[in-house]
Amino acid sequence: MIDAITVIIPAYGPGPHLEEVVASLKRELPAGGRIIISHSGTGNPTGRFADDPAVRVLHSSQRLFAGAARNRGMAVADTEWVAFIDEDVVVGEGWYAALRRSIDAGDADCVLGAIDYETSGGYWGMSLWFIEFGSVHPYMPRRPITGGPSGNMAIRRKRFAAVGGFPEDWRMGQDSLAHSRLTAAGSRIIFDPALVVRHYNLPGARRMVRHLFHIGRHSARLRREQPELAGAWAVRWPLWSAGLWAARTVQMARRVLGARTAPKTRFLLHLPGILIGLAAWNSGFTREALWPNFQAGDY
Repeated sequence: MIDAITVIIPAYGPGPHLEEVVASLKRELPAGGRIIISHSGTGNPTGRFADDPAVRVLHSSQRLFAGAARNRGMAVADTEWVAFIDEDVVVGEGWYAALRRSIDAGDADCVLGAIDYETSGGYWGMSLWFIEFGSVHPYMPRRPITGGPSGNMAIRRKRFAAVGGFPEDWRMGQDSLAHSRLTAAGSRIIFDPALVVRHYNLPGARRMVRHLFHIGRHSARLRREQPELAGAWAVRWPLWSAGLWAARTVQMARRVLGARTAPKTRFLLHLPGILIGLAAWNSGFTREALWPNFQAGDY
């Protein structure tokens, strides 16, 4: 059983939800639990938490991508397990108890929790939520996985440090690369739907399309550098990659329609938006596969 855990929150810029994120964690963490905010850019939050002994703020004016911010927090942690919680999610009731049960089960070196939503973000925010977090929605079963979003993640600190932590120069996709390294090193990654956080979905069709286009680019770059990953054939044969959106649509439909508690009606209502988003993702993937001109730090 774990006695304490360090929670690391990577943050960039104003961090409008930091107070809510920290408050939700403090409701869950036992005595001895520690919270580190690893912040960069404008809006230094040190003063906002100066009177809170449970919170430590690490700040730099120069921007750090999420991987570098997480690694900086992990470098000053000394607990056996560390958790990474994004700055735009709030921890659900029972989060720590679920994490403790999952760790005590003894079948995981890394636990990924479920990502629900706190605010819908309207039609386009929900469409993006279905696409971006569909593999870790709360209605999915507990199971071994090879990777997923790291916005709700806990891991054995020394095991993660041994594989170099997160890559630090990736704007997106750093979690997929980190999980690939963990899996290659023999670590066991488990998805636990009882470990829930709720995401602040953001609105806007243009934002969703732009965001998913660049996720697609990073996905192609990852598979170029890690050819053992599923879907790497689409980088080697880029003209065939134009149909990936259809495969992802089928995969998402199977997950949602096959799960008893999934929001089936909401999924069907958002299907047009989901298809637009997947087309944007596929465009980014195919562009990078055909014309690999990715630069470190690209959005």
